[in-house]
Amino acid sequence: MTFTRDLTLQDITEMVFISAKAGVLHYKLLADARTAPFALLPSDTAGFKDLLHQIAAKSRLGQTAVVVADDVGLGIAEGLSQIASGFCVIRGFLLRDEAERWLGWQT
Repeated sequence: MTFTRDLTLQDITEMVFISAKAGVLHYKLLADARTAPFALLPSDTAGFKDLLHQIAAKSRLGQTAVVVADDVGLGIAEGLSQIASGFCVIRGFLLRDEAERWLGWQT
């Protein structure tokens, strides 16, 4: 999935609900956010954790690789990873190739 504009909690929520309806939450996901800066507020963290808790109660969640443009994006991805711990594995990357290797899509 490629994001092309500011990435908000609403965008993440919408993506999760669409994936849940399609029954694909357990698949590995690569989210390419290199051209979509995060626009998350500190107050969004509780909402993100609540969202994951609700979804994880209904479905297993697959690992997610987030490709970002810079160190700021990596920091935000790390923060999301910490919030998601216990529900799923999220990891940030600067290079798409590294993300695909981590997901097991290439050697």
